[in-house]
Amino acid sequence: LQDVNSAIAGIKTKRSIQFVDWCPTGFKVGINYQPPTVVPGGDLAKLQRAVCMLANTTSIAEAWARLDYKFDLMYAKRAFVHWYGSIHLRAFDLFDRKMSLCLDEPIAKIEHALDMKKFLRTIQCMNH
Repeated sequence: LQDVNSAIAGIKTKRSIQFVDWCPTGFKVGINYQPPTVVPGGDLAKLQRAVCMLANTTSIAEAWARLDYKFDLMYAKRAFVHWYGSIHLRAFDLFDRKMSLCLDEPIAKIEHALDMKKFLRTIQCMNH
C-alpha cells in the first residue's frame, strides 16, 4: 500500500500527467486480502494477489480503437468465427455485436463537449 501511495504522490508532484481543473482527481486505494476466485478448468491461473483499477476517463478510446482494429484484422481472415458457430451465432450476428461496441464516435463527442466546456469556462474567466 505504501508503494501505491508513493507512486500516486510521484504522479501528482511530477505533473507528468495533466489533470483538468474542473474534474476531481482523487485517488482511493484499498486492499482486498481475499485471493481472486478462479473457475475450475478456466483459463485463469490461481493467484494469491491481484490488482484492480477503476478509472473514469475517455482515454480508454485509444485502447478500444486498438481492439477494434485487431478485431477487424482477425474478422477479415475469419480467424475465430468458427468458434461461435458451435453456439449457433452467425457471422453476421458477431459483426453486429462488434458494431454495437464501436464507441469511437460517442467518445469523440464526449471529448469535444468536455473541451468546449473548458473553453467556455476560460472565456468566462477572461470576461470577469
